Amino acid sequence: MYDDELTYEHEGVPVRIMQDDDPSGVNPRENTNVGTFLHWHRRYTLGDGQISGTLDDAMERGGLRMLRRYLTLFEGATVVLPVGMLDHSGISLWAGGGTHWSDAAGWDSGTVGVIFDTPESREETGVPLDKVEEALRSEIDEYDKYVRGEVYGFVVGEGRVEESCWGIIGLDWAKKEAEMCAEAIADDYRRLKQTEAACRFDPDTLGVAVEA
Repeated sequence: MYDDELTYEHEGVPVRIMQDDDPSGVNPRENTNVGTFLHWHRRYTLGDGQISGTLDDAMERGGLRMLRRYLTLFEGATVVLPVGMLDHSGISLWAGGGTHWSDAAGWDSGTVGVIFDTPESREETGVPLDKVEEALRSEIDEYDKYVRGEVYGFVVGEGRVEESCWGIIGLDWAKKEAEMCAEAIADDYRRLKQTEAACRFDPDTLGVAVEA
């Protein structure tokens, strides 16, 4: 991330990318997801909620191994991934669990939950079985960016020709969206110039006087 706005030109069009200070309504866990992310952290509210009921009982009886078995047998999960969290000057999440590479002793990191699919979520999202794990990892990666505040907006163009969009998770996506918008503005400008050129008729042949 960066503190100040990122400014540059793309296709000759000014681009400004800024951090979104009010990313309300863009929590990716409120989207239609193939994964359900449940956690057991005592101080944070994460993902889709805290583990409870029979899932909590399974975790208490046999840890992650028993929980994975329960989710597979009774929830129809085909992939169950542990989710790790680093809690140090903010939080960071990743699929895979365990301690973070920067915290080998495990003082500030460890497994805090699981993400898994269900038959209903696979049907609703249309994610094929061989793509489920990839989708789950992608969901945690996107949620990690969200909780770390990597939510951006952009302003493209200037003056009367200006477009903006906010609530974009991830700097790479913000740049991609901004540059697509800049390309569209540049195309519109080129078409306008072509139209202006075509309207400059020869007054000797058409009797139309147009100032240069």
